[in-house]
Amino acid sequence: MHWAIVFIGRVQGYEKCIESYKKHILGPLKAAGHTWDVYLSHNARNVNDNVQAFVKDYDVRTWEQVEFDIETLKSLIGLPMKDGMYNYNAFYMYYHMYRVGKLVKNSGIHYSGILYLRADMIFEEDMYVAPMLEDNTLYTTDVRDCDMFETNLFYGTTASILRFFSLYETLDKYRNEGRAILHQTATFFYHMNQLNLGRVEFKLSYQLEANRRVGNWDWYALPPHLQHLTHLADQIVKK
Repeated sequence: MHWAIVFIGRVQGYEKCIESYKKHILGPLKAAGHTWDVYLSHNARNVNDNVQAFVKDYDVRTWEQVEFDIETLKSLIGLPMKDGMYNYNAFYMYYHMYRVGKLVKNSGIHYSGILYLRADMIFEEDMYVAPMLEDNTLYTTDVRDCDMFETNLFYGTTASILRFFSLYETLDKYRNEGRAILHQTATFFYHMNQLNLGRVEFKLSYQLEANRRVGNWDWYALPPHLQHLTHLADQIVKK
């Protein structure tokens, strides 16, 4: 299998993570006889990131540096920059997923799968590599965010991941449906359901690099219309 490995947003702290990435992510892929290319959609506002060094150290095939104009969405969303746990930073994630998906599509290269992960993850064990990738399925870690799946690392067939990365193009539709699109975990979960994407969980132990680590959301602080989604999380996990 030939993979596209994609990174987005920030690469700060990658220097402390690269060895575990090589050992626990690239190692299992190589052992399974797989090959890969690396792509990056970097946020140009992150001026403190050593992006040129990252591109070299990670042997990035294609990358871009773009800035997302959050101001254009403020009137559309109609919320302040921060409203409790809601944060406009979620839009940077949506946008750069969409952008890196375009980089992969425009490459003209056939990839069997896409692996998405953060650059600031320190892995403590090998990533599970599925022997075959099922269509319309995301392979995610068993770590939970707000009692739903988290999105620090996941993979799937190229078609499945590109469909998932289409979220940015549906934000206006979801907002008009009354969805809380500033809460990224609930939005990702809702988007998966709308696309009829299933999910396979695998165990993966890791931690975030210390300077990039943030506290977990308080599930009990979620508004009721988000809490009711959490009991559905296990229903789409393929056993």
